Formats: sequence, structure tokens, C-alpha cells
Amino acid sequence: MTEARICSIRHALLFEGQLWLATYTSEVWAVDEVTGAKVGWQFVAPVRAMLRTTDGRLVAATAPDTGGTVTLWQQSGRGWGQVRSWPRQDEYGPVALAEGDGRVLLAEARRVHVVAPDGRSREVALTERIEGSRNTAAAFSGGRLYVAISEGEFGGGLWRIDLATGMNSRVSRGPTTAVVAEARRPGCVLASVGLDHMGSPVGAIERVCGRSREEVWQSPLRECDRTSPWRGPFCDTGSVAVWDVLPAPRGFWASTGEGILRREAGRPDRWWTSVEVERRGGLVQSRTIPGLRLVWSDREGAVSVGGGGALLLPTE
Repeated sequence: MTEARICSIRHALLFEGQLWLATYTSEVWAVDEVTGAKVGWQFVAPVRAMLRTTDGRLVAATAPDTGGTVTLWQQSGRGWGQVRSWPRQDEYGPVALAEGDGRVLLAEARRVHVVAPDGRSREVALTERIEGSRNTAAAFSGGRLYVAISEGEFGGGLWRIDLATGMNSRVSRGPTTAVVAEARRPGCVLASVGLDHMGSPVGAIERVCGRSREEVWQSPLRECDRTSPWRGPFCDTGSVAVWDVLPAPRGFWASTGEGILRREAGRPDRWWTSVEVERRGGLVQSRTIPGLRLVWSDREGAVSVGGGGALLLPTE
């Protein structure tokens, strides 16, 4: 196995004193926070999603890029045990994980598997197919599952699913890089949009509450080289790309193409455009900002030439 590197990191999270990394090369790595020692596992298919549950479990979903089966795994001791597996309904489609009411929710293109802690599951058939597959995220709020898709310059979007009926609809279009529930606003999620394709960046953060949708943050480019043949033509029309978003008291954190943003109601925006980083074995991370761990990944750059930034991991 090769070490997890910035170019291969798909998902990252902190769990039981270790930094867990899922890669595009079908691997999961656990890095000890104290010693830096690493343990890795090779799966037979790419790890498409990873989730830490509120009752203290670590689960992951694997599936080939096309066809095959979707498998839900749970970490246990020194290995991973299979929870359930299902034949793919579609040759190509998303696989995303979230938690809702103590159950793991695994979304595919045409259905959602609702899996109880004891492994029993039921299926919710969707009224519309979810389009896209490359990068996915999901969040549950107010009885609805939201699935974010980013296909870089090829598009993406945010989908809203009513788990009681299977009714789903596309809330927005464009590469949606992350979606998270807002604890202080029951029934609402924050979704980030980010694209930096060949010098033309666009981005925003939206709040979606059921059928209500509003833009809560967007910024013109704060720094732009007008002499650049790539960036210059977009200095007046581009906007700052957003690669990740994380809820915080009275606001949110955002990982953007121009740094880390902290927005808090009633206060000026705070920016971190330079942080101390640790580079070890191809992994780049930072512990500079209180309450946050930054782990760099070019998962968006893999589908849009030039994009990519830090993933946000809460430490509090």
C-alpha cells in the first residue's frame, strides 16, 4: 500500500485519537494523533464515503466506479467488518452517507438504504434519479436527506429527499462540494459551491430549509492578477470558490480558494490566509486555527483543472 497523499484523499475525519483518511485508491488510513504511526487497509473497491456516528461507530461505504455492489462496512478493533451489501441498481451513480435519527443513511442514484445499528435495513425508493457520481456528500435535517454532488466543470447539484415518501427533487445545480446540517436551525442545511476551472473561479454558500433556499455568502475575488492570461479576464466576474463548509456557533467555517473564513453573526468576517502546516509522508495538515484541523486535498482539482483546498475537521 502507498501512503495517503494530498492527491488521493477523498474523505477525512477524526475518530478515537486518530486521523482517518479515505483515498481514491481504495484505501483507508488511520494516523495516530500522538505518535504519527499509520495503519492502512486495502478494500476491493473505492471507499466512496465515510461517517462517524453519534453512538461512536465508524462506517464506510465502498462501490466500484461502475456496476458491482455497494457495501457498508464498520470498523472494529484492528479491522473492518461487512454490515450489508446490495447489488448496484445503476451502472453509474452516487454513493453517500449520513446519519438520521440514529440510523445510517446510504444514498444511491435511485434509493436510500436506512440501516439500524443492529444491521437491519429498509429501502426508500426515490421518485427521481440522482445524477452524478464523482464527489458526494450528504446531510440529514428535518426528516430530509440532502445529497451534494460535485462533478467539477461538468456540473453537479444538491438533491433534497423526503425519507417518508421517497419524493426527491434537485434544489440547485452546479458543483456542490459539501453539505452539512445546521444544529442551530433545525430542518436547515448549509451547502457550498466551488469550481476553479482553468482560471475561472465561482463559489457560494447557500442555506436550504425544505423548499426555502437563500444565498448566505458569496464574495468577489479578493486577490486577482489582472495581467494573467488565465485569471485576468475573470477578475470582475469571478467569485471565491468554496471547497468545504462546517457549522459553528452563530455562523460557519468555510474553506475557500482564498483562505479559511469564519463568519459569525454580528461580527466582521475573519480570514486565515496563511497557516503553519505539517508535511509528512505526502500528507499536508494544519492545527493552527483553534477548533479546526485542516487537511489538504485536491479532490475537486481531480475533476476541474486547478481546483482544490483544505478539508475542515472539527476538533471541539
